[in-house]
Amino acid sequence: MFCVLVQKIKDLIHAVSRTDHTEADAFILFIMSHGERGFILGIDEKRVNIEDEIISVIGGCRSLWNKPKMLFFQACRGARNFVLPQLIKSVSLHNWK
Repeated sequence: MFCVLVQKIKDLIHAVSRTDHTEADAFILFIMSHGERGFILGIDEKRVNIEDEIISVIGGCRSLWNKPKMLFFQACRGARNFVLPQLIKSVSLHNWK
């Protein structure tokens, strides 16, 4: 998923937390975006709190309890002056084969 709004990020995290992962041995999440210290930014320049809105939500998923959870965030942690790129085209990886 590329260039997404904050609400889409939150919706995806909540969908993952409601999914039954009983058959899984571990959980891995990668998020690459712009950010600020403790936050991920969406293309709409709104913020997602990493601790409260990602880590806590994933940690609350009962079917992932007692399983390794690896969460990788690649994002700047603040900048002097930056402009988020304008959304040109959104590509869904679900359609890739």
